[in-house]
Amino acid sequence: MPDIDSVNISLPSLLDEVFAKFSPRASKENIGELLVELDALLSSRVVQAALQLLDYQNIVIYHNSSKTQQIAEINEGYRHGTLKLVRLFPRINYCTCDNFQQQVVGNQTNPSTAPYTCEHVLALRLAVLLESDKLRYEELPAHKLKTLFSRFLPDNVIDD
Repeated sequence: MPDIDSVNISLPSLLDEVFAKFSPRASKENIGELLVELDALLSSRVVQAALQLLDYQNIVIYHNSSKTQQIAEINEGYRHGTLKLVRLFPRINYCTCDNFQQQVVGNQTNPSTAPYTCEHVLALRLAVLLESDKLRYEELPAHKLKTLFSRFLPDNVIDD
């Protein structure tokens, strides 16, 4: 039996394999099978929270004209009178949300039990795969896209 560390190292590959196995058409027809496989790899809390986001929230992927630069935004609605937006990059397992920062990045004391991802990353991947009606693409001029990136990345990473 593999040890916990080797399972954690192979989890990204296993997750990619699950997504690669399902085309958009096959995913819609076999969503139950997809969710069972995701639930086996990730916590059911993450899977259920991602499905809730897909049901109730909008996801926008902003991009340049060639679609080589993209950033996604998930609108979580209003909390305490403030609009809560979560930004992330498509195809990258990183999120600015508190859960990802505390549970995935911040769980250094016991990394073998840390979750691999958060509901936002999973919801974005599912929205793209399932061609969700909650997902829309919006082309932005370079200066507006740069502004969005500047809220996410350090200044020295953004190219003009």
